[in-house]
Amino acid sequence: MVDCVGCWDQLPLSESMQAPCTHSFCPGCVTRVASMSIKDEASFPMMCCKRPIPVSSIDPFLAPELRELVAAARVEYQTPYEHRLYCPQPRCSKFMGSKEDKAPGEDVTCGDCGTGICTGCKEQAHPGEKCGEGRAMAAFVLLMEEMRWRACPNCKVIVEKTEGCVHMVCRCRQEFCYACGVAWRPRTCSC
Repeated sequence: MVDCVGCWDQLPLSESMQAPCTHSFCPGCVTRVASMSIKDEASFPMMCCKRPIPVSSIDPFLAPELRELVAAARVEYQTPYEHRLYCPQPRCSKFMGSKEDKAPGEDVTCGDCGTGICTGCKEQAHPGEKCGEGRAMAAFVLLMEEMRWRACPNCKVIVEKTEGCVHMVCRCRQEFCYACGVAWRPRTCSC
């Protein structure tokens, strides 16, 4: 008989998992520790006395579903952090493997939520744009809103009204309403 180092129950040696340090674990504690280890990378892999417990010792004590989750966590946690590719959708965040396994600039699709992912910047796929252009454009749009700038509906040049009425005439000769941004002639806004 041996004592489980997790719960201190006694059990036959043949029914316990032996760690490299010769400590024993009951099947219930192996399952609990394995379940915790996959939720926190700092707790992975399972260890006892600061020594990793071999997969071959752990797997026989795990249900098939948990064994698959441990195997998936092993792949994820053994991938260097800078190479890990995750789905950028906050409600998904599925691990997609190593970006090193993909062609440079290749887009991949998340099998869970269907989101396209750029392997270059690890953000949502942006066909036809260089990495970072989408973020830079989003930041610029926010700046435009904050500064209350408008884009000409014809040539898209950015215009700032400093005084006068909302009737604008762009350098491309397009007339538009500064308040709502639509073309002036025929006047289609209700400002």
